[in-house]
Amino acid sequence: MRSRVVLVSVEGGYELTLEELQFGMIKNTLIYFLNPTLPELACRALIGVDEDELWAVVDRARIDAERARVYWTLSLDELHSIYAALAGAYVRSRSEEDFYIKTGYFRENVRGVVDGLTEALKRVAETPSGQQ
Repeated sequence: MRSRVVLVSVEGGYELTLEELQFGMIKNTLIYFLNPTLPELACRALIGVDEDELWAVVDRARIDAERARVYWTLSLDELHSIYAALAGAYVRSRSEEDFYIKTGYFRENVRGVVDGLTEALKRVAETPSGQQ
């Protein structure tokens, strides 16, 4: 799985472009992170939103099946919530085997996307127009 993600600044936030496989990994990792169900207070403290708000953000992603791409417009706070949940799942997983059994992906895939997102954010921050 590729770790590179594309992020561009758009009106009202950022557009994240992912491979369909990366998006599937993100969704499975969010399920892993949220189970067993976190109390609302814990969820808000860890990722800034509750579970319903997180899934509402996920549901806004636009899937282009023909190109196997996902386009996802996110505010900075929403981007933070996704990043925090991915990083939190990586840290909270007890073993590589457990993570793989529950998500269908290796932790290194999550780490790759988190690192890719970090690099994309750096590129946007360093580009005057906010474009990558």
